[in-house]
Amino acid sequence: MRFPNAYAGVKKIFSSTILSIISGVCSIGMAIVGIIAFAAAIASIGGGNAEGAMVGSGIAVIVFMFASGVLSILATIFLLIGLKRAGKDDENFNSGFITAIFVLIFTVVSTALGAINGGNNFYDDIAILIANILRITTTLFVTRGITSLAEQIGDQKMVNIGMRLYLAFSVVLIVSTILQIIGSIIQYNNVVASIAGALLIASAITNIVAFIVYVIYLGKAKKMLKEA
Repeated sequence: MRFPNAYAGVKKIFSSTILSIISGVCSIGMAIVGIIAFAAAIASIGGGNAEGAMVGSGIAVIVFMFASGVLSILATIFLLIGLKRAGKDDENFNSGFITAIFVLIFTVVSTALGAINGGNNFYDDIAILIANILRITTTLFVTRGITSLAEQIGDQKMVNIGMRLYLAFSVVLIVSTILQIIGSIIQYNNVVASIAGALLIASAITNIVAFIVYVIYLGKAKKMLKEA
C-alpha cells in the first residue's frame, strides 16, 4: 500500500459523508414540517387550532434542527480526523482540513442559535449558509487530493472521474448557495413563506444528491488506495 495515511483518512471521510447525508435528510424534514405548519395555520385562521398547530410544528422543527446540527457536528469531527491523516500523503487534504475547521465552528454556532431562537433567526441562516459553502469547498479539496493520488498511482479512470466531479461540485456549490440565499431571505415574508420552504428543500436535495455521488466516489477511492 503506497498511501496508507490517505487510505485511512479517506475511510474516515467516507463515514463523515454518510453522517452528512443523514443530516441533510433531517434538514429536508425540518423544511417540510415548516411548510405543513404554514399551510395548517392558514387553513385554521379564524378557528382555534392555529396556535396549537404552530406550537406543535415549532417543536418538530427544533427537533429536526437539533438532530441535523448534532449529526453535522459529528460528521465534521470525523472529517477533520480523516483530512488530518490523509494530509500526510497529499497537501490538498491539509487545505481541506483548514476549511473543515471553519465548517465545525459555523455548524456549532448555527445549532446553538437554532436551539435558542427556535430555528427562526437570520444569523442562524447565515451561519448555516456559510457552513454549507465551506463544506462543499472542503469536498472540492478532497476531490483534488484523490485525483492527485490517482495520477501518482496511474489510475486514469479515477483521474477522469475526479475531474468531472470537481466541475459538478463547483456547479452544485453555486446552485445550492443561490437557492439557499433566496429561500433564507424570503422566508420571513408570510406571503411567500411556502415558496421559501420549497427553495430550501430544493437546496438540501441538491446537496444530498451531490453527496450520494460523492460517497460512491469515496468508496472507489478507498478501493484504489487499498490496492495501490
